[in-house]
Amino acid sequence: MKRPPYLPVSEKLVTIRNFAYDPDPVSIAQLARLRLESENISCFLAGEYFVGTYWLCSFADHGVKLQVRQSDADRARAVLEAGADRAAEKADLDEPAETAGPNCPNCGSSEVYYQRYSRAFFYFSLLLFRFPLPYPKHRYRCDACGHTWQRMSPDDEAAD
Repeated sequence: MKRPPYLPVSEKLVTIRNFAYDPDPVSIAQLARLRLESENISCFLAGEYFVGTYWLCSFADHGVKLQVRQSDADRARAVLEAGADRAAEKADLDEPAETAGPNCPNCGSSEVYYQRYSRAFFYFSLLLFRFPLPYPKHRYRCDACGHTWQRMSPDDEAAD
């Protein structure tokens, strides 16, 4: 595979995407860079090492910035959007409906998360023993209405 040519000094760089709010901005920016380089589009990741080292301060620098030549900006955006569309289509096809999380029995919201351990006990043990002790909780909590409920066991589901 032919490596894309290096950027000339006289051509201006344009930021086409910031990776500040992603779960792992450096890795996702690297994947986007590799996608563009596979299409022979020269690109540069600005702030990659800063965000990798000082990840708590990454918002101050607006995260990792993917930059390309001004003449390649439209083509690079099209390549990244096409890749995102293909990934979304594949995720829609691969994910069965049963794997979606449970809905809140109180309000029907899908903004539900699973609490595996008790946070209160975790922090209390951290203060008391200077070592966190996990205490199993096994509950679901709705972010929309604050309702909490226990997970049903397979025996309870069979009885319904």
